[in-house]
This record gives sequence, structure tokens and C-alpha cells, in this order.
Amino acid sequence: MSEWMSDREPNTEAEKPRFNRSKVVRIVISILVAIAMWLYVDLERAPERTMTIRDIPVEFSGENTTLADKNLMLLSGYDTTIDLKIRGPKRELVKMNRDNVRVIASTSSIDSVGVHQLDWTVSFPDGVVRTNVSVEKASLSQITVTVGELYTKEVPVECQVVGEVAEGYFTGDVVLDPEVLTLRAQRDDLLNVSCAKLTVDISGATRSVVQTVDVLSPLGNNPRLFGQVAAANALSDVYAVGGVPWSAMNIAAFPAQDVPLEVFAEILAGGLEKIVEAGAVLAGGHTLEDAEIKYGLSVTGYVDPDAVASNAGLRPGDALVLTKPLGTGVLATAIKAQWDGSGKAEADLYRWATHLNANAAEVLRAMNLKAATDITGFGLGGHLLEMARGSRVVVEIDTASLPFIDNVEAFASDGLIPAGSYANRRHCSCRTFVSPDVDSLRATLVFDAQTSGGLVLAVPQERVEEALERLAALGEPGWLVGHVLPLRDGPQLLLS
Repeated sequence: MSEWMSDREPNTEAEKPRFNRSKVVRIVISILVAIAMWLYVDLERAPERTMTIRDIPVEFSGENTTLADKNLMLLSGYDTTIDLKIRGPKRELVKMNRDNVRVIASTSSIDSVGVHQLDWTVSFPDGVVRTNVSVEKASLSQITVTVGELYTKEVPVECQVVGEVAEGYFTGDVVLDPEVLTLRAQRDDLLNVSCAKLTVDISGATRSVVQTVDVLSPLGNNPRLFGQVAAANALSDVYAVGGVPWSAMNIAAFPAQDVPLEVFAEILAGGLEKIVEAGAVLAGGHTLEDAEIKYGLSVTGYVDPDAVASNAGLRPGDALVLTKPLGTGVLATAIKAQWDGSGKAEADLYRWATHLNANAAEVLRAMNLKAATDITGFGLGGHLLEMARGSRVVVEIDTASLPFIDNVEAFASDGLIPAGSYANRRHCSCRTFVSPDVDSLRATLVFDAQTSGGLVLAVPQERVEEALERLAALGEPGWLVGHVLPLRDGPQLLLS
């Protein structure tokens, strides 16, 4: 009897083991609290740590100005790299890498040919508390360079055109600008140079010209980054049709009596950086004195006439893919108001607004997409309504899927919405239907006036995954934000 009793299965509720849910919950909470405390101690209270960054290229300030003015040039040492061992809290070290820690050696003290020893300084990236970090060890105490005499020589430019254009196209006269190049180098390197030869292959050429112009007033407080934003914004019009920028001309207004010229120089330098990044050349420009700073570009690009993406090319069934998050208008307003968190807002604005739409345009061309637009002053809603009217379709935006830059919705809820965004919504209201369940704040942000926003690509529904994968392979984000519907009576822009 006793053996039978001990071996039998429980047959009552009282005899069954009970699952203690509250005990499990307490254990899970305890583990999470322990992890949170560990992270806090690790990031905030841990002792200082060290990190070694190797092969940082040395930058030489004054190489192209101070030295050149003295008819001097670097012959060796210009490719020097340095290893740095940096000490500081972990929360500061994680912000640093080979790409954002700069080592700078000044050449301003050099006034003769020969071998020179240069001191160097370290520049840490924005956001690093410099009083908390230091260089503990470096692979070089000084930078050794050899300086030689710089010679100047002017040589003519000769252009040779090879190949034949496609049937139905013709070439005009070849115009060289400039016709003469000024070369500066060592004397021995210049002795045998008699001309600069340029070869242009036009075999099968069918390219058409794209011309655009765009000018901005300042955003944020950094003139160089403002120049980058204005240039990226102007270049986007070429990218939006699937084109490739070829040349650009500066357009600038500047109050010379009120603002140091160094600020103007920084703006132009920032613009040039984006022109070069786009693979285009700066071909001059025009400046005038004005009460307010303004800067932009006139951009010339080229595009295959059979592969132009149009803002009137939407077709029912297309999906709409956006390549940058929204909210630069709100961020710019928060920066002007010096609102809490405006420092991070400015960094986020520059991060997205200086980013070229070149990769998005590459996907547009690779997939031979027929419709696209860049998102700028009219906001996402304004530009998509423009596309809907031009294409004679209806566009539906899924407001729940819209991406926003960090803190944009919080700033907007505080009322930091630019007047232009409200104006966009009023202008589009008679052709827009807003579903009753759409969040009112998001409905307003659909029309937030953007600066240098992303592209919207119209992608056949069956190729959406391909488009997103192509973007990801190029390091670009992408969000599915809407669809194209057949034309019907009523509004042509639906917010759902």
C-alpha cells in the first residue's frame, strides 16, 4: 500500500505543483534592475579607461596658403600617420574613432627649404567633453617634413574628342574654360610639362542636361555646415530626376559690413566640400552684398533622356519609399528658440540635411524608376500632392509609418512648428482628406517644411523589397510611407 501511494500520479488540484507567477516576475524585475545598475556604473562611475586609435592621418594647416605664399611646398612627410593612446571615461571614448579624431600640424612657422620638426595638436569630435579626455601616449612627438621650393608654370589645355554620339544627337564646338592651367610643383617635375591634355569619349552619348538653382537662408549656428546644407539642398534637384551633378556655380549674398568675411569663407568652403563629394566641379559664381546671408548653387547635371524620373510619373499600384526621416523644419525652429535640447537638435539637423541623395539617385537609376521627387519646402504632403495632381492619381500616406528625426514630435507638441508648415497644410487642405483616427500632430508634421530632405521613390509594389535592399546595401535607410491609388472624385491626398 505504501509503495502504491508513493508512485501514483497526483489526482487532485491540491496535489499538483503550482506555478508561482509573482515570484517569476520578481526575479525578472530584479535581473533587469541589476543590468540597469551595471550599465550605469559602467558608463558613469567606472574609472577612466584607455583606447588606442591607430594610423590617424596628420593634417597640415597652412600647406596650401602659408607655404604657397612663400613659394614653398611639402616634399615629404605629408603622408604621415600617428597612433594615439587616449585616456578618459568610457562614455567619451565610445564617441571617438579614426575618422573623427584629427591630428593637426601647423606649417605657419616654416620659412625656408630643408627639414623641419613640427608640433601637433589633437582635435576631438563635437560632443566629447575635452576636459575629461587626454592623450596619454603618441607614436610621434613631432612631425618631420621636408620642404622644397615651389615653382609655377602656365601650360595650355588641349582637348581631344573621340567617338561618335548616338544617332539623332550632335556635338557643338568644344569650349575650354580655362584654356590655360597654372601648375605649381617642384622645378624638376615641371621641366618636361608642355601642355595639359584632356580626352573626352562621346561614343554613343545620349545625355541630356539638367539645370537647377536653389538658395537658402542660414540654418543653425555653424557657417561651414550651413554651406554644406545649402549645397546638398541644391544638388538634390538633380538627384531627384535620376541625374548626376556635373558642375555648380555659387550664388551668395552677404552683409560684408556686419559679419566677418571669415564666416563667408567658411560657408563657401562647406559648399565646395559637398560639390566635390558629389563628383562635380565648381565653375565660379556670383556674389552680392545684402542685409541677410543667403547661399545656394546653380547646378548643371546630366541624365539619360530615356531614364528621367518625373514628378508626374506615378502609376496606380506604386509604393512610395522615403529615404530620409522628416522634421528639419521643426528642428530649425527649436534651434532658433534655443529650446531645451536644441544642441542635439542642431547636430541631428546637420547630420541629415548635409547628407547627399546620391545613393538614392543611384537606386533610382539602377531600377529604372519613372517617378520621384525630393522633399523640401512644401513638405512631404505638399510634394506628394503635387505628384498626385501631375500624375492624375490619388496618393495615400500611412501616417503611422512616417519616420521622424529624434525629438521632432516632442518639439512639435511644444508648439515649435514653423509658420511655413502651417501654410503648407492650409494650401493643401482643400485637396486633402484626413482620416478621423489620424493623430492631429502627425497630420501637421506631414506638411513640415523640409530643408535638404530625402527622395520619395515610386516603386512598383512587387519590387519594394528590392528597392529597400538596394538602399541598405549602399548604407541608406528607406521607409515605406504610402501608396498610389487610381484617380477618383474627391481629394487627391489621403492621410490614413
